[in-house]
Amino acid sequence: MHNLKKLAVILVVIAMVFACTGCLIQVNEEKNNAIVVATVNGVEILKSEFIKLYNIQLSYYEQSYEDFATSSQYESARNSIKLSILDTLVSDELVRQHMEKDGYSVNDDDKKKAQEDIEKTLEEYKQELIDADIEDKGSKDDTKDYDKLAHDELLRVIKANGYTEEEYLAEGAMQFCMERYKDSLLKDITSKEDDIVTYYNDNLKSQKDKLTLTADVQIYTPSGINYKVAVISFTQAQQAEYKALIDAGKTSDAAAYKSNTLLTKANALLARVKNGESIDTIINELIAAEIADGTEEDKTINNTKEYKKFRTVASGIAGTFDDAITAIQAGDVTDVLESEDKYIFGYNAGRFDENTRTLDECKEEIRELLDEELHAEEWTDLIETWASEADITKHKNRVLKNY
Repeated sequence: MHNLKKLAVILVVIAMVFACTGCLIQVNEEKNNAIVVATVNGVEILKSEFIKLYNIQLSYYEQSYEDFATSSQYESARNSIKLSILDTLVSDELVRQHMEKDGYSVNDDDKKKAQEDIEKTLEEYKQELIDADIEDKGSKDDTKDYDKLAHDELLRVIKANGYTEEEYLAEGAMQFCMERYKDSLLKDITSKEDDIVTYYNDNLKSQKDKLTLTADVQIYTPSGINYKVAVISFTQAQQAEYKALIDAGKTSDAAAYKSNTLLTKANALLARVKNGESIDTIINELIAAEIADGTEEDKTINNTKEYKKFRTVASGIAGTFDDAITAIQAGDVTDVLESEDKYIFGYNAGRFDENTRTLDECKEEIRELLDEELHAEEWTDLIETWASEADITKHKNRVLKNY
């Protein structure tokens, strides 16, 4: 669980865009600095430190699960998170003590990396702000100081999670120091050549037997088709009208409404492509209409300016799209197809061949993956050994209470 704290620090950055400050526990430093949640060889771990990490976890899970912070439905999950955080705080204190004993401390390079991490995050968020204005207004807003906006937002989220900017930087530097210490202890542990060959052979066979595009190391890539898809869907107002007909049991009227509203439009757009107009022009028009209507991010199938890849695994598009896109030649388009409450048509940009990488081509990727697994196992064992030799007390009841 050592990496949970590092993950929690990174989640501050994620929360910068999706902050859920309403679900956060307010940190009363004076009160919580008097409450000890664990001791490690006589060193006290305070409740205020626990709450900082717990807040970040709450912010993260609230993005996927509504009322995660308060609903009784998620009480068991919250308790598991609380105990994991407590374990992490204890493990990190153990590591810190061993670092100190071995002469490891935060150096200038650790501080530099932490600062660079923040600068990279700020630059990425600044670009998101710029891109949002370009989408909404058609251009960057020259009256805005995007650097200041990004920095102010980061400070807001850091503060909401109980940190100052200096503490956040110091936490980041400590994480880099811990990684440096960990690497020094595990540097001589590496995977064997036989293990790499075995991994290659086993995964080559499994990837051919059960096609996948998300393997940890992609050895075999099946053949397939580059394609684009145009999606003709309801506006928000049209969707509401269509749903009202369905809810009223007027399925025939709903079908007629869908046909008159979408199918007619889809057939007209397909005719333009068959008459020589680029499908890119059609897709750009559809994307612009979605943005204007505010429905772009609500699509289960998205218009896209990039080519998608359909291989012998399913595309994931409902309906008969998979059969249709593979049946046509490069440069052709499918007929208009029904896909749930939308109509679509696809453009076949040509096939690409299957590909099998040699052992030499992916050996270093495999070695890196196996080394990571070995290091994770060895690090866990080492932490457990240190814990068995240490004097540790955990006050679980002080973290499991409802807040």
